[in-house]
Amino acid sequence: MDNFERLCQKRRSVRKYTSQPIEQEKIDYLLRCALMSPSAKRTCPWEFIVVRDEAKLRPLTACRTYGSGMFNTATAAIVIALNPTLCDNTWMADGAIAAEHILLAAAEQGLGACEEEMKS
Repeated sequence: MDNFERLCQKRRSVRKYTSQPIEQEKIDYLLRCALMSPSAKRTCPWEFIVVRDEAKLRPLTACRTYGSGMFNTATAAIVIALNPTLCDNTWMADGAIAAEHILLAAAEQGLGACEEEMKS
């Protein structure tokens, strides 16, 4: 339990990033951890989309009027697309749990990360 407690203490929301690219192995690890997250009735109402292309990352800053400026310096993002038709009222909680799995895995890997909620 000590290791998990230390990981929780280490995990912070980081919104400014270096220009150093993230290794594919670390992205794959984050995705594996996300796929292990629980969901209601095991519906897995998510799709994980890795965005590495700067031309696609930068427009994400315009998705919200406040708080999404971190995409100006990010070298990668994992978009969690949720499908509310797959389960009753739990899809947002399921997505949040998957996001936290990604964030904890990122902290473990020494990566800075932050979640950003965007609704359409």
